[in-house]
Amino acid sequence: MRTQEERENAIDRLEENKIKCRRYSMFGNDCHAGIDAMIKVIENEMNENDVYDNYPSCDANGNDCPASHYLWQCALIASEWLKGDHELKDILYPER
Repeated sequence: MRTQEERENAIDRLEENKIKCRRYSMFGNDCHAGIDAMIKVIENEMNENDVYDNYPSCDANGNDCPASHYLWQCALIASEWLKGDHELKDILYPER
């Protein structure tokens, strides 16, 4: 688990990344919403179960929903970062 200082630094860096990256990816994903999801996960120290509870990867009927799945992926990556599975530089978006 990451320290309080690491979490605070990550949130600061993600907020900076949000300012410097494009709003939408070439696939139409909302990068800013993805960063917001990552920040929420880190702020609340959410584990994978919390991510599954808060970020469904499909709609209420179980149908594919690319936007929901994208946010789920971002949130899951942030929870994995909290566990130490990723470096912060590896979860940031490309900056302009």
